[in-house]
Order: sequence, then C-alpha cells, then structure tokens
Amino acid sequence: MEWLDWILKFIPSLSGIFLLILGGIINSKLEKRKNDYSLFNEKRHIHYAEAFKLLKRAEGHNLEIHSISQALILDDLNTEDLEEHLKQYLPRKQILIVLEMWENGEFIKAKEIIKKYKENNKDKIAYNQIVLANNYCVENELYFKNDTSKIMDNYIKELFKLFNLKQAKMEIKDEKKKDLMKKLNTIRILMQSDLSIDGKSKKRNKWHTFGTILAKRFGLKRL
Repeated sequence: MEWLDWILKFIPSLSGIFLLILGGIINSKLEKRKNDYSLFNEKRHIHYAEAFKLLKRAEGHNLEIHSISQALILDDLNTEDLEEHLKQYLPRKQILIVLEMWENGEFIKAKEIIKKYKENNKDKIAYNQIVLANNYCVENELYFKNDTSKIMDNYIKELFKLFNLKQAKMEIKDEKKKDLMKKLNTIRILMQSDLSIDGKSKKRNKWHTFGTILAKRFGLKRL
C-alpha cells in the first residue's frame, strides 16, 4: 500500500528531527551548565586569593614575622613633627598633654605615654586583621572546599588564641609561631590543589556523553 510505504519512509525522518531537537536541548543545557561552572570557578579563584591574602596579613601582624621596624628617634622631632606623628596613635586630648610635657622637658614621661598608645594601636590592628580574615572566610564559605574551609577555620581560631595569650602577657614560644606558619603553608598547598585544573573529568555524566554523540551525529557544536 502506498500510504504505508510513505509512512515507513517518513518515520526515519521524524526520528532524525526528534533526535536533532533533543540533541539541541541537551546541548543547550550543557552549555548553560558549563557557563555557570565557569563563572563559579572564576569567583572561586578570586575568593581563594583574597582569603589567603587576608590570612597572610593576619599572620604578619600577629606573629610579627613580616614587620619592618620604622621606629623614629623622637628626640629629633620638633613640636610640629611630633604632633603629626602622634596623630597615628593618640587621641587629641593625649596629644596636647604629651606636647605640653615635651615643651617642659618631661621627655621620659611623654615617651611612656606614646609607647603605651602605640602598643595599643598595634594590638588593635593585629586583632582587626584576624577579624577581617574570619569574616571574609565565613561570608564566602560556599566557594571553599570542605577540607580547606575547616583548616582555615581552625587556623583563625588559633590566631585568636595567640592574640589572647599576648594580651594576658603570656610567653609565646617560637614553636607555637612555627606551628602556625606551617598551618598557613598547608592552607596554601590545599588552595593550590583546589584551584588546579584537571583537563578531563574522570567520570563523565551520562547526559554529557549522550549529548556528545548527538552533536557528532548532527554536526552540532561539541562542548
């Protein structure tokens, strides 16, 4: 029968059209997934780099291993220079008191006040650096792999403990500082491993494989 022959001839064409449409849909979804992952991976690189930078700064201020001494010889400063220098550490009221002592030749008392406020300011900066690192890691936790996130959290807690020990005037042994330095180096290695790019996934998604087959069959763009 002619109509049956016509249907039998037409079925392969319908199948081809159906597979072509299905392949296009799958390919489109895979392309979107690829773009989404690319954007996520780009942000992950940014957050990893920023987190490590903040952790490194917190280390430098609290372990005091990267600081460069910039101590001024206060005796060489005139009143105007001294006032400008004190603005970094002292409130206005204390600046006026120190300047008056300076003019009256009470240099030892003035230096004691300066030293006290300078150390307090140094401690404040050191603590704030830990807080900044902690806040950033918490706010962007979704971008960090679990093992890396856990060791960063542990490292930050250790920095807080170290800061509290220093505030309590407890002796900080060199072994403790070296241990913290090793932990930060471990974080660096983990981050580098997390950000390494593996050319091909060992486990290919079945839909990705099906989409690739269709792409080859109908000349669609391969992912």
